[in-house]
Amino acid sequence: ADDELIGLGGSLLKWKGIGSKALITLVACSDIYMHHKKKVVKGSVRLQEFAKICEEISSEEYINLGMKDSELDTHPLSQLVSKLDDIIEEFRPTVMIFPEPSYHQDHQYVNRACTASLRPTKGNKPRLIMTYEIPTSTWSGSSPPFIPNYYVDISNFIDKKISLFNELYISQFTQDSRQKLASQGILDHAKYRGMECGEPYAESFRLLQFIDQ
Repeated sequence: ADDELIGLGGSLLKWKGIGSKALITLVACSDIYMHHKKKVVKGSVRLQEFAKICEEISSEEYINLGMKDSELDTHPLSQLVSKLDDIIEEFRPTVMIFPEPSYHQDHQYVNRACTASLRPTKGNKPRLIMTYEIPTSTWSGSSPPFIPNYYVDISNFIDKKISLFNELYISQFTQDSRQKLASQGILDHAKYRGMECGEPYAESFRLLQFIDQ
């Protein structure tokens, strides 16, 4: 919860505005210690916030897989792959976007599961497959760095993206620390990606596959 808004909230607002259907799948949203809040935030609170965000940026009722944060890698990867297979088969998306692996073990787990679920041997597969950037993508450690090759101009939606985070993700948002989750940090990063593609503000993605039909 919150990766969807930070990573591609502006893009989802833009696409919803032109009539695109969007389904967001929440893998984990449990009780978690928030360092910037110096306390445990209940999963139920985080889920309420997430649900309100989905009303703004998606068209379909979200799916909650109900797994536990920071413990995803204790489950067989096939467990999540199977669930994703079912979701893709039922919703039949033409576009699939999932998180970069980053340095967080949960993102790595979800990235691996999505990659497996989007295997080219499947009969039903999206035409466009991309990964989206999240704040923890900016430090790659020993893994390859995030190098975007697809951009979405969100200049008309950056203010809405920031206000949604400020007003609805109360347990996540802060102006005092974790700058990438503060208004100025979100604005600065969108401006940085915009400079790369020649637009005022943008969100960036890594294009993995596009099938021209």
